[in-house]
Amino acid sequence: MPAIKDVGTITAEELRQWLDYNPVTGQFKWRRYRQGVKSDLVAGSLNNCGYLVIRLKNRLYMGHRLAWLHFYGEWPDELIDHEHRERHRTDIASLRQATHAQNRFNAKYNKNNTSGIPGVRWDDNTRSWCAQLFYAGSYKLNKHFAELEDAIAARSAAEQEIFGEFVPERVPHNELRPSDFMEELSPADFA
Repeated sequence: MPAIKDVGTITAEELRQWLDYNPVTGQFKWRRYRQGVKSDLVAGSLNNCGYLVIRLKNRLYMGHRLAWLHFYGEWPDELIDHEHRERHRTDIASLRQATHAQNRFNAKYNKNNTSGIPGVRWDDNTRSWCAQLFYAGSYKLNKHFAELEDAIAARSAAEQEIFGEFVPERVPHNELRPSDFMEELSPADFA
């Protein structure tokens, strides 16, 4: 049973009648004329959160969910995670099914993060680095370390054990460049 309200909506067959999908580029194109839109034109637009959305049969659909339906022939059972954390991408190689916890874990950095690594913080009371990982209602990791590197290593090991392939590459803030936070998109990205 799909986790999102996809039940009772369009089928893969209906979707394929309206849209062509290129699984390598993630691009959707209209197959036939629709309300002033000629066939073979690129379908969809980016919403205010940066996701591709497409209107079909008077309903707005998320592009990544339509990509899954078009490619696999059925709605996903769970959420769809953008493996590379690029919301606008709908190429099938960058999409994977994920639980809510896995999808949330692969989110971008919190702007309040000071250590550069989620779950690792400086504790003024103990004058040490605290590594924490809260999952499924309890702490799987809650330890203090004298060295930041040791706290990061402990957090990484706990992440790997629980989340496996959903662990994104972690780069501490002091090693980040401004380009790591900015997505430079052009119309060619959607052509």
